[in-house]
Amino acid sequence: MDKLQKGFTLIELLISIVLLSLITIITTSILQNSIIQRNLYMENSNYLEKYNSFFGVLRDDFRFIQNMDMLNADGMSSFKTLFLNDDEKQLSFITKSFLNDDLELKNIRVLYFIENEQLYRREYKSINPADFNDYLDVLVLNEVTDIRISAHNKQRWLNVWPYDEVSKRKLPYAVSISITQRQEEVFEIILPTHNDNVI
Repeated sequence: MDKLQKGFTLIELLISIVLLSLITIITTSILQNSIIQRNLYMENSNYLEKYNSFFGVLRDDFRFIQNMDMLNADGMSSFKTLFLNDDEKQLSFITKSFLNDDLELKNIRVLYFIENEQLYRREYKSINPADFNDYLDVLVLNEVTDIRISAHNKQRWLNVWPYDEVSKRKLPYAVSISITQRQEEVFEIILPTHNDNVI
């Protein structure tokens, strides 16, 4: 009568170790991919949050845009209600905003510009500041490799506003802002304006 041997043979032990190793490798790979996907999701969520915040501020600025003549540094009329120059990557206009903790909207001058691949929103405390060095700069977006700004005059898109004597007293019908970050991601927003004459 043969006795049954209890335990594992060397081959069974090796097969068990190989199977456990494969299960460990597959599980580790799945966990690593999950962590990478989660990090990408978080990074994209952060970018989208920044864009939504920026576009929200921009939409508010254009919702309350004012068709008012801006004065230059000498206090003289610039005969411009909106200044847009795509070559200089600047956009300036007058809008309404809440200042401090007041619940009242006040007219302010706003300037969007790029410096060192960063997009800023400069806010002057009045529409015609006595001191053009009295402003608040807010960093809006980082890693901006390009920005294209254009204005629509009801017929075509223009890279400069005002473009003639009549346009000096009017707002464009819309402004388009296209932003490229890290030379790959492009976001574009088209913002309508009203077109009353300067009062």
